[in-house]
Amino acid sequence: MQTPLETSPSEQYANLVTLSWSRLPIVSGLPETVVRYTNWDQDIQIPGGGDLFLSAPEIEVELSEVHGGTQDRPGRLTVSRNTAPFNILRSGLAFPRIKVSVEQVSPLNILATRRLLFTGSLGKVTGNPSGKAALVRVQINGIKAQVARVRLGLPATNSCQWIFGDPVTCGYDKEATKQTASVLSVGDPSRTSIRLSAGNGTSPNSRFRRGIIHVGGLKLTIRESLDTGTFNLFKTPPDWLVGLPATLFEGCDKQYSTCLGFQRQSRFMGCGIRIPARNPLFQAD
Repeated sequence: MQTPLETSPSEQYANLVTLSWSRLPIVSGLPETVVRYTNWDQDIQIPGGGDLFLSAPEIEVELSEVHGGTQDRPGRLTVSRNTAPFNILRSGLAFPRIKVSVEQVSPLNILATRRLLFTGSLGKVTGNPSGKAALVRVQINGIKAQVARVRLGLPATNSCQWIFGDPVTCGYDKEATKQTASVLSVGDPSRTSIRLSAGNGTSPNSRFRRGIIHVGGLKLTIRESLDTGTFNLFKTPPDWLVGLPATLFEGCDKQYSTCLGFQRQSRFMGCGIRIPARNPLFQAD
């Protein structure tokens, strides 16, 4: 079954795109930030004092096939690189999860023709799609994307398959070892670095690989721990984080040596950890 796009002449219909995300830094009681756009050649106001969708004729929406399986291919949204929040996303700065919905209406009869086509979240952002420097192309993932990584069985690798901190499988209590601090600086020694007022304490640096820093409404994943309180992240931290309170959680890179540091080796789930390096089927003695 295909996504039910309208088959009437395209000039009679417009797409309505709504994007929303947590206002940063998150303060209790403040609503989400919401922006609304339409690919119509003029703004569209929902009758009765409803939402206003700003005209952005360059927007292109490509929705994927919808079927009864467990996975759908992601759709695509092509927009101007200067349109919020894409002007921030393309910079590589850390940003909260962005929810997206796509509707379709006939501007000549909005209330009677308005219908929802898609809900989900934004994914990968690509600059200069097809050599068009003024645009960015964004992957849009539906609800089924949340189960896209489900595996049948367990891979026979030397990496642990359990979720770090899960009380049933891993058994490590990362809540008990979390640390509170404030952000001293960002961008030093590299643009993806962040420095906290407290950090490793008695914990070895290796215990913070793939750890998490919660600060200002962002969830920052640690790539590596450089020194006490200094971490390299997978995404660039924005400058406005300086001075904000932060919570630091230990992490796990799924290696047996790291599991030893947490004294959870009895729970290690790497099915291939004992597989010998030499394969007798393909290698001689």
